[in-house]
Amino acid sequence: MSERWAAKVGGAVRLAACAGLLAGSVGLSADEKTPHWAYRSPGPVMVPASEDGIRNPIDAFVARRLHRQGLDPLGSADRQTLIRRVTLDLLGVPPTPGETDAFLADRRPGAWERLVDRLLASPRYGGRCRGWMRPGSPTATATSGMVVARRGAGATG
Repeated sequence: MSERWAAKVGGAVRLAACAGLLAGSVGLSADEKTPHWAYRSPGPVMVPASEDGIRNPIDAFVARRLHRQGLDPLGSADRQTLIRRVTLDLLGVPPTPGETDAFLADRRPGAWERLVDRLLASPRYGGRCRGWMRPGSPTATATSGMVVARRGAGATG
């Protein structure tokens, strides 16, 4: 695609989007009466009434959804399952046997917080994301093509 063509199309798309927003046709929800959630300012949210076993507000929302679907929440995970889950989530690899043993042996208050802090500080943190965040990767190259207009290249704005 030529840069001139991309600039014209980009300007036309921006113009159409602005016209639609001004006319009220863009940014409406499916019922076309209320603004789409992405165009509403966030406000305070009432936390659902909590039941026994709810430790934080997010758990209250999850419990409400499970209840609506006729499901019961599972019990709390054991410490070995917790370290495996958080290490896989943050580093993309399972914990070593030594890391698992050290966490299981640490019975001091704040052991979970120290584990999470250590994992977030690790140079391996976010390793699963690096493939698509790497400059020059196919995803980065494909998304960089979304910039269709430059100032002074015939685009408005």
